[in-house]
Amino acid sequence: MKLDELQKIVKIKWNKFYIFRQGNTWIDGVDFEVTPDEFLDFAKQDYKSKDKKGLVGTVTNSKRAIDCQIDWIISYLGYDYLSFNEEKYLDIINVINDFEEDEKLNRDYSFKLRFIQALEIAPTSFISQIRKIRNKLEHEYILPSHEKAKETIEIAELFINATQNILFNKFITRYYIQNEYDSEDKFIKKPCYRIDFNPLKSEIEISCIPESGEDIEVKLKSSDKEFVYFLKAGICRNFHYLIKAFGYDIDKKYINFEIKG
Repeated sequence: MKLDELQKIVKIKWNKFYIFRQGNTWIDGVDFEVTPDEFLDFAKQDYKSKDKKGLVGTVTNSKRAIDCQIDWIISYLGYDYLSFNEEKYLDIINVINDFEEDEKLNRDYSFKLRFIQALEIAPTSFISQIRKIRNKLEHEYILPSHEKAKETIEIAELFINATQNILFNKFITRYYIQNEYDSEDKFIKKPCYRIDFNPLKSEIEISCIPESGEDIEVKLKSSDKEFVYFLKAGICRNFHYLIKAFGYDIDKKYINFEIKG
């Protein structure tokens, strides 16, 4: 069964609906042989030497820590970081373009950075600062000062900690979409949908829960066009994006929701 077929069973009143949070699911682990934290440790060790080689290593490994973290985020969210491009993931560019247009942002960054920025996982100002220092080193052969080298470590550490905090603590990964909510009755109100992002399986499960009968489930992978909109809604806690996830064409000014739980 496809997602659009579920909408014939459960109809949400998009002008007033409720998001009932049930919890956050996350996994603490990276499958890379060298992790972002390890690259960061290398940068800190390089900085201790205080010599020319150490300053170069500090900047290079800080940059590697950020790049590794970006690829880890992409992989964590269910995408193939090795071939993460506009050609393979056509639907992502729509989310990116909408965000950049709303925020009046430039489009000079890589596709990966634009994706991270569009999901509001981290401001790209972190990365732009360290790139400027690295470019001076690699293209102009200008050695960074001790202060600048230390700054790259701090930026990399802030980026890693901030992005993990959002994915582990802020990202609403399991919730219900329902038409009614009673603060004294915490049980879900049928009919409704249950949305569940499973990082272990790299998929999003959409369960249709009718007033009677068995639940019906649809599973989405990153290759499905709706996938990125469910991610955007849960990470940013902006559930206007559910309209696009479910394929409706409704002006967001007519969409109203409250987050409970």
